[in-house]
Amino acid sequence: MNVLGQMKKGAAEQTDLDKLTERIIGCAYKVSNTLGIGFVEKVYENACVHEMRKAGLKVCQQYPVKVVYDNTLVVNSLRTCLWRIPCSLS
Repeated sequence: MNVLGQMKKGAAEQTDLDKLTERIIGCAYKVSNTLGIGFVEKVYENACVHEMRKAGLKVCQQYPVKVVYDNTLVVNSLRTCLWRIPCSLS
């Protein structure tokens, strides 16, 4: 693939990422605007999962992630609130 082809592919991937980001943020805004303030984090997490799944997104809750810093495992099982599927890290 030539340089122009690579640039077009990169632009298309960025556009896809932008669209996905817009969908996720839209779900978060909907939850925030509907529920308002004052609930514990778990309420917002569950509501966001519900909205994201309604929007056709596949997400995991409390997905364990290993964190490596300077080739050293610093956290073995950090739990993320939400993780977009495919839920995999090596």
